[in-house]
Amino acid sequence: MVVPARALPQSKLTAVVSLESYGLAGNKVKLSVRSSGKVLASQDVLLKGDGQLQSETLVFNCGEAGPKTLEIGVDPISGGRQHRQQ
Repeated sequence: MVVPARALPQSKLTAVVSLESYGLAGNKVKLSVRSSGKVLASQDVLLKGDGQLQSETLVFNCGEAGPKTLEIGVDPISGGRQHRQQ
């Protein structure tokens, strides 16, 4: 994930997330960005072929002033495996 290190309170940020999957080509997953367990943005993503690097963009409001820990989640839409990365 690439996201700006600093932002003004309540401003919109863009996170560029790079994904690579194996054995899941053609499956839909829900890509989301969270802070303190709260979903800031999410979107459905169709996974590309095995080992193909794909980039997806999520736009979200950074919220109040102060440091944040962002979590990117990739969740199956209907069953399957799950992966989370901080």
